[in-house]
Amino acid sequence: MASSMRSLMSDPSRYLRSFRVFLAKSTEHQCMQEFVERQLPGVVGTVPWWWQVAAGGLSQPQEGRFHLQHRALFFVMVCLSENSGWETLWKKYGSSLPLDDLCTYVSSADIKRMLDSAGLKYQLHELPSDMDITCCFTEGDEDGELLLDFLTETLDFSKTAPPELKHQITEELKKPGCSEKRNGKVLFNNNLSAIVIEP
Repeated sequence: MASSMRSLMSDPSRYLRSFRVFLAKSTEHQCMQEFVERQLPGVVGTVPWWWQVAAGGLSQPQEGRFHLQHRALFFVMVCLSENSGWETLWKKYGSSLPLDDLCTYVSSADIKRMLDSAGLKYQLHELPSDMDITCCFTEGDEDGELLLDFLTETLDFSKTAPPELKHQITEELKKPGCSEKRNGKVLFNNNLSAIVIEP
């Protein structure tokens, strides 16, 4: 790894800008909201209390109904899917990117291994999500450079990555293991997994 490559987390302002572009270009929050509103109630059955998704996050349970002593408690974890483009990208190139930050790549495969070794029962729900990364392939595009930073967790990836690594990663992002081409756009596979740990 070139010494000039630094973690994106070393510049909180640029991290925030790249995260905002990620939110604008991806369907991640929409797919999580759809899961919470449409699928999760069926999973947890008749538990009368539930957290409702609001624009600013999760709101308090309605009517203060906390009868947990008579109810099963489910724990829900949402993480990156082992079938996502992140898994492909980070398994192949993670060792070439800065690792000195607070982020550790974890996918549903890692979580399932831990739960299986602990003998816990769980349900796995795949949440389809994508992210439009078309702008990543236009040299000098500001949003594209911010998304490349976010995808690689590297500060100014386009400017600091060795040319060969930059070429390899941008080519990898176009391949079926990471993305698909649809309606003239390159859509990165941002699939999530919701893991419901049973009582």
